[in-house]
Amino acid sequence: MATQARIDGVAVELVFSQRRTHEVVADRARTLGGTMRQDVISVKDRWELRTRPLASTQSEAVLDALEAADYGPVEFWLDDFGSTTVTIQAFFDPASEDRIVEAKGRRSLSLTAIEQ
Repeated sequence: MATQARIDGVAVELVFSQRRTHEVVADRARTLGGTMRQDVISVKDRWELRTRPLASTQSEAVLDALEAADYGPVEFWLDDFGSTTVTIQAFFDPASEDRIVEAKGRRSLSLTAIEQ
């Protein structure tokens, strides 16, 4: 089953790949004696999503939502979060869009969400 996602309420359909990584927000340095020290402030998530070929109207709706918000912060929801009312604020890297030659009018999207 395809992962369901939403960006500012706009459905991102046909998500088939989801990769989650973590970013540690910390100050890290080595002391004069060689010991590594760090102060961790928080851990933030990053998601990389890829869609199967979407109708151009669907891909344009997603891209328009991101561009209208200047790529963030936007309300972001994944089905992993549970209820659609459980969202996070996220920034997005500019999306890459692949045109599917055999399927005219269809585009695959690669999206990267970064937790605020």
